[in-house]
Amino acid sequence: MGIFKREKSNKENVQSKSENAADKPLDSNATDNPPASNATDKPSDSLLGQVEADAVGSVFPSALYYPHTREGRVYVIENAQETHLDPNECPLPPYPLRLGYGYDAKQGKWFDERFLKSGETVTNRMNAALSADGFSVPAGGRVLEIGCAAGRLTRWWLPRAQDVEVWGVDLRADAITWCQQYLAPMNFITNTTHPHLPFEDNHFDLVYAGSVWTHIGDLADSWYLETRRILKPGGRAFITIFDDHSMETCMTKGEGDVVSEIQKIDDSHGILSKNYGMVVEGTSLQRTRVIHRTEYIRRKLEAWFEVREIVPEAYGWQSALILRKR
Repeated sequence: MGIFKREKSNKENVQSKSENAADKPLDSNATDNPPASNATDKPSDSLLGQVEADAVGSVFPSALYYPHTREGRVYVIENAQETHLDPNECPLPPYPLRLGYGYDAKQGKWFDERFLKSGETVTNRMNAALSADGFSVPAGGRVLEIGCAAGRLTRWWLPRAQDVEVWGVDLRADAITWCQQYLAPMNFITNTTHPHLPFEDNHFDLVYAGSVWTHIGDLADSWYLETRRILKPGGRAFITIFDDHSMETCMTKGEGDVVSEIQKIDDSHGILSKNYGMVVEGTSLQRTRVIHRTEYIRRKLEAWFEVREIVPEAYGWQSALILRKR
């Protein structure tokens, strides 16, 4: 998920297929200009909006997920599975499952290479930051991505899938089904917003999440503690947030929609002049936006983890927390 960049989906039933074009990182430094695919399907928020309209009222439920797309009352999962070890050669998810990554709104086109490159760039930055902290996932280790969607980041673990047990969880049943069929031998399951995951204590060497906590308000602390529970002692969590540095970068560089959204919040609540620790804006699952003051989140998390590093611009404008379980 991207803070201040609304994720995209729609009601269409889609068939998974390999796409032969390309896409790129959600990063202000990206400059490549790959060929466009022929598709011009514009992402839509209709499915997410309907799910939230049905599920979210005046009280926030604590265990929601996005159910599988149906034809009427029925959906079918194919009895098929493909195994790949090269992230560039395995199929790409259908457009509605890409959540807008790789979609150029100005051109009204999808770029497959941008989709691939965005996931590779974030994964490389994460691995470089972890390596600088003296950490790497050992052979026989376990890795979990929280909020994996259709495997945009997870697919880059395929080269290690023979010696590392890789898992991905997400609220979107459609995306998880696609991953199960096309990103074997890695493992995927649908979870809910309730802060519990079906794994044993001290299970994973690495748990990471890109632009997930940027959308978790009331249950953020519970999710940090659940992450701590499933991490092995000495294991790492790599979690991106929108913090002071992210705010300053966006305002300084004048990043279009992002600045506009921050300005709207500031006009309504005056957050930029307040001594805030955390700002939560929005009234629904998908559209909740969270801003942290760096000092605040560091102080809070130091009670539960060893805060090893806060890496600026690790995921677009977002900073990454590198947390070690004591």
